[in-house]
Amino acid sequence: MHPDWENQQPGRHPFGKQGMSPETPFESRFFWVAVDKNGSTVFTDTASIAAVDAAEAEQYARRALSSGK
Repeated sequence: MHPDWENQQPGRHPFGKQGMSPETPFESRFFWVAVDKNGSTVFTDTASIAAVDAAEAEQYARRALSSGK
């Protein structure tokens, strides 16, 4: 927690002392792609995002893997 937040009045910090609001899990958008050691897709999860479908997620994963980063 940021040190300045401890001395503020209750309700002043937008997320309280927990650092996250109760709504944060519902505001997060993400996807993940599991690949095997050969880089083949094993599983794709796009349940937490509407803007990316499974095929796009797989393309992003391939691009990330091929970058070497």
